[in-house]
Amino acid sequence: MAEAQEFASHVVDLLDPFGPCEARRMFGGFGIFHQGLMFGLIADGSLYLKADKESKALFEAEGSTAFTY
Repeated sequence: MAEAQEFASHVVDLLDPFGPCEARRMFGGFGIFHQGLMFGLIADGSLYLKADKESKALFEAEGSTAFTY
């Protein structure tokens, strides 16, 4: 679990230019939050970001896949 915590901390560090973010343990992984709003999830060593209709195609073009439970 230390490795998962390190990855979550690394993600938060990378997101610092966007403003203060935090990783909270949840669902066996981590939720990524900015100003109380969850916009990302770390599950099984992968980072998933919330997408809308416009950004979904951009993520898919970069090879990203949607999170499935």
